[in-house]
Amino acid sequence: MTDGIPGAIPDGSHLFLTHFCASSPEAAGLERALLADLGTGRFRTLEEITAYFDGLEPVDPGVTYLPLWRPEEPVEPPLTVGQSLMAGGLALTV
Repeated sequence: MTDGIPGAIPDGSHLFLTHFCASSPEAAGLERALLADLGTGRFRTLEEITAYFDGLEPVDPGVTYLPLWRPEEPVEPPLTVGQSLMAGGLALTV
């Protein structure tokens, strides 16, 4: 089983996760606006999102901003605030 999610996912399973990302000062402003409306939740850094996959085997390209996760066409840098607002990844339990 995994260290990050002990007992929650059987061996041989996949974990797919997306999360709002604290990627910029503009993202922090959006987080405050969402909290004002929803009252709960928070954005996390790429490092914090990656920690959910501790003990799992990541699938390429790992945890990254969603537009960079296996795009059909090249993504031109720099990413916009909207493009870097969510990150995600996929991993296999071992």
